[in-house]
Amino acid sequence: MEFKYTEDQLNKMDKTLIVELFLGLQDHMEKLTKETHALNEKMQFLMEQISFMEID
Repeated sequence: MEFKYTEDQLNKMDKTLIVELFLGLQDHMEKLTKETHALNEKMQFLMEQISFMEID
């Protein structure tokens, strides 16, 4: 289960904690972007393989 902060909770947080949360999110987004790129490349490869199979 994920936890979602409310606007009020975020407004009451220490700036240092908010910065740490943001940097963590930034790292997580970078990893997700890399994973998505890798999956797109795999999908492209599979689509090319399928098209080669249809030609034969």
